[in-house]
Amino acid sequence: MSEPQAAPAPRLRVVLPGVVSWSRPRMGRGGVRYPPAYARARDAWALLVAQTVRDAGWVPPPAARYRVDVAVFGGGKRDLDRVCTATLDALQAGGAVQDDCLVDALVAARSPAGRRQAPRTVVEVSVCGGGRRSAERRLP
Repeated sequence: MSEPQAAPAPRLRVVLPGVVSWSRPRMGRGGVRYPPAYARARDAWALLVAQTVRDAGWVPPPAARYRVDVAVFGGGKRDLDRVCTATLDALQAGGAVQDDCLVDALVAARSPAGRRQAPRTVVEVSVCGGGRRSAERRLP
């Protein structure tokens, strides 16, 4: 007899070190490539997301729609839309969301890091109920 599995957490919280800002891919020898510094940081974030997904037992339901909250603390270049793009890329690569196009709600905020605190990006992922129609009902 197999042991019952714990229900997946209703919300996944990931604390990512630093602030990664999405960088436009460049044409180079052999095709299109992302700048090396961005690719390394994005891949490191994806590994941390994958570890958090595994540790939390997070299993995105099939055909799920998502809400993603992003809080950016500190960092140099804090172009919020680019940080959100890098965050969504890491969430998808790390298995937290099936596809970033399934994110129906994205809420982002930025603020300075506290004294003696390192820059970081805090992300919470939850499954939305109702999809597009429920989002439309909330709009004025």
